[in-house]
Amino acid sequence: MLRVLILCFLIQNVYSQPTGESYSEIFKLLKEHRYQEAEAPLKKYLQDSRSPNPAAFVELGNIYYQKAVENFISDDDNITVVLLDSAVYAYQKAFSLFNEKNFKGNADLYRSLFKERKRDVKFGQVQNELDDRIKKINRKLNKLHRRNDSIATVNMRKEGKYTALIIGVSDYQNPELKLDKPVKDAEKLREVLTRDYTFNNRDIKFLANPTRQSVLKELVQLRKELSKRDNLLIFYAGHGYWDEDAQQGYWWPADASAEDPTYWLSNSDLRDQIRSIKTAHTLLISDACFSGGILKTRDAGEIRNAPADIILLYKHPSRRAMASGSLSAVPDQSVFFQYLLSTLENNTEKYISSQAIFDHIRKAVINNSMVVPQDGVILDTGDEGGDFIFIRKN
Repeated sequence: MLRVLILCFLIQNVYSQPTGESYSEIFKLLKEHRYQEAEAPLKKYLQDSRSPNPAAFVELGNIYYQKAVENFISDDDNITVVLLDSAVYAYQKAFSLFNEKNFKGNADLYRSLFKERKRDVKFGQVQNELDDRIKKINRKLNKLHRRNDSIATVNMRKEGKYTALIIGVSDYQNPELKLDKPVKDAEKLREVLTRDYTFNNRDIKFLANPTRQSVLKELVQLRKELSKRDNLLIFYAGHGYWDEDAQQGYWWPADASAEDPTYWLSNSDLRDQIRSIKTAHTLLISDACFSGGILKTRDAGEIRNAPADIILLYKHPSRRAMASGSLSAVPDQSVFFQYLLSTLENNTEKYISSQAIFDHIRKAVINNSMVVPQDGVILDTGDEGGDFIFIRKN
C-alpha cells in the first residue's frame, strides 16, 4: 500500500506538498506579485513539505531580499540584516536541493531566478545565478557590518549570553526511587547545546543528583548573575509528583522522600524564582511526571517561526515552558526527550523558536507514547508574548 501511495505521489508531482496548500496555488500568487499574501502559505509549504520545490526557497529568498530593500530606508540595520541573512539562507537551501535532474523543465525555478523566460538554461547558469545573489547580499551585509559594527546574529549575542541550568536526578537517597535515564539525558542535552548552539560550557550549570537546597541555591545565584539582556534555559529530568489536595506539582530532588513534602520543590517555588530572574527570555523544559501543572497553554498560532520574525520575537520578553506530560505519569525512558534531542540535533535552521520545536515534536510524542506534552507560558512571571530563540552555530 505504501509503495502505491509513493508511486501516485511521484506521478502527480515530484514537488507536491503532502498536506495543506500546494505550491502551484502559492505560485499563482507569486506570479501576480502578491508577495504579502504568498509569504505565510509559502513558509507553511516549506515547513510541511518533505521534498519542496527548490523554486519555493528561491521565492522566499526573493521576498526577504525585497523586504530588506524596503526596510533599508528606515535605517533599522538590525532588521535589515536579519532579512538579508534570511534571504541568503533561503538561497543556500535552494542551491542544496536542486540538481541536474530536478532542474530540467522546472519552469517555476526559471521564473524565480530570471525575469524573462530563458530557453536552454544550463545547470551551471542556475548555480551561478544563485551564487551571484548570495555574494551580492554578503557584500551588502559587510557594508552594514562596517556601518553599524554588527550584524543581526552578532548583535543578538552581544545583547545577552545564553545560559543553561541543566538538572538530572537519577540516584535518589531512597533507592526505591532510582531512575536510569535522567542524568544521561541531561548530559546529552548539554553536549548538543554546546556543540550545535550558542551556549558556552562556562555558562552552563550542570547539576547531577542535586538536593532541593542545591537547586534553589543555583536559581538564587542566577538572579544575581543574569541581566535583562540574557537568555536562560532550565532543564529538569527526574521524578515529579502532583498533589491533588494542594493542586500543586512538584519536582523531587535527590533528597526527596515520598513521605516528607518539605524536600519537594514546588511549581510555586519555581515560578517565584523564574519571576525573580530578570532575563530577556527564560525557557523551562521539564521532563518529569505531572510536569504540565506549571504552565498555562496558549494557542500555538500566536507565534510564527520564521527567520525574518526573529527580531520581533526577541524584542518581547518571554517566560515559557514545555513539559513532557500534563497531569500524567511519564516513563523513565522518555519519548519526549528522545524527540526533543533529535529535533535539536537535526535542525538545519539558523534560528528556531521553542514554539517551533514543540510543534515539531508534539505529534510524534503522542503517536509513540501514552503522554501528551504541554507547552505555554509560565503564569505571572513577566511573559510579554516573545519566545526563546535557539541560534545554531555556523
